[in-house]
Amino acid sequence: GASVGASFIFYLRNTGNNTATVAVGTGGTSATGNTLTVATVNTRMFLVRVTGVANASDPTSSDTYTLYSLGVSAH
Repeated sequence: GASVGASFIFYLRNTGNNTATVAVGTGGTSATGNTLTVATVNTRMFLVRVTGVANASDPTSSDTYTLYSLGVSAH
């Protein structure tokens, strides 16, 4: 399972004809000042950092995380 402080990086490469938008799902927060869009023929790097872990004995709790936009490059 997840642990607080754990993180991973992912890249979104947009090869389509329209701007792509990353949505922050349940338990997620976008860091202040983030850009969550990726223009056509660009790649954006993102970091997800776990900020809280659900209590296994409480089905109403959920993991929480913060999404950071780390930069963009054209291709």
